[in-house]
Amino acid sequence: MAFPEHHEIPRYAMEYYRGGKLGPWAHVKPRWQKFLSMLMGKNFDYSSMPHGHWGQHMLGYYNKKMALYDQLLPQKALYHPSTYDGSLFQAVPYDHLMDDDEVLGVHFFFKQADYDNPVPGSFFADMCQRHDPRDS
Repeated sequence: MAFPEHHEIPRYAMEYYRGGKLGPWAHVKPRWQKFLSMLMGKNFDYSSMPHGHWGQHMLGYYNKKMALYDQLLPQKALYHPSTYDGSLFQAVPYDHLMDDDEVLGVHFFFKQADYDNPVPGSFFADMCQRHDPRDS
């Protein structure tokens, strides 16, 4: 996400994060987990939070609350249909991603992929080779 300087959404999120509090966007399950943890005298920390709590859940909440719909990028910007079918992890042509001005980036999340052993010639393998931080 890119926000203009001094935008309130990152500031709100950091206030909750630094305070160790669930945000108002928290779903029912983490609220119950926190409540039950307190009853049992256990610590409820950030590792107990669902993956999307500080990302998609928070952004969805503020997007709705602040009516920011006109500022949203299209889904294709980061979630091209090929991110769902696993083809980015196979040795198939991917020029359609490189030539499409609406595709700004790709979010890799295919659960069945072998992230440690990319298939040579796949989009994922080429990006790993191009951007491997271990080569720095």
